[in-house]
Amino acid sequence: IINYDYLKNKQVILKFTSGREVEGIMKGYDQIGSVVLDDANEILEGEIVMNNTNINEKNKDIYYNRNKRFLGFIYARGPSIAVLIPKE
Repeated sequence: IINYDYLKNKQVILKFTSGREVEGIMKGYDQIGSVVLDDANEILEGEIVMNNTNINEKNKDIYYNRNKRFLGFIYARGPSIAVLIPKE
């Protein structure tokens, strides 16, 4: 039996078997691991972004930019969830 009571009303990240990632506030769950999220955002694949403050190579910052798409209130089926990660 799955017990996610300690995660209710907390930020979580769901990774699906399809490779997608969603983050949101966990509002509920059931016995087979299905999860209800509120204020959910899909984390889209990012791209490498270079921020040049100077032409000098030493001052070049490289970071991973991850875009998000707002989904709102969602129900995620337990069998499609590969990993559930607490964000806080």
